[in-house]
Amino acid sequence: MDTFNKSIIFRLALVGMVVALTTACTHTPADSPIIAKAELSNAQGQPSGSVVIRSGTGGPVMLVDATGLAAGVYGMHFHQT
Repeated sequence: MDTFNKSIIFRLALVGMVVALTTACTHTPADSPIIAKAELSNAQGQPSGSVVIRSGTGGPVMLVDATGLAAGVYGMHFHQT
């Protein structure tokens, strides 16, 4: 096998390992206990998605389903009630 083919095989194997490890580290079963959930609203108070916090294997995992957002980086903050 030439060097070019070895390089491609190595890169594909590396990408596969990264995907597998990322999936393993962030895996949260759909039936894991829900710790909290909330509805999201935009600045005008209109519904714009939801957040569910589930118990994950490495601690709480936040699942955000946001709609109507333009591409970009967003932040989030919480209020205690």
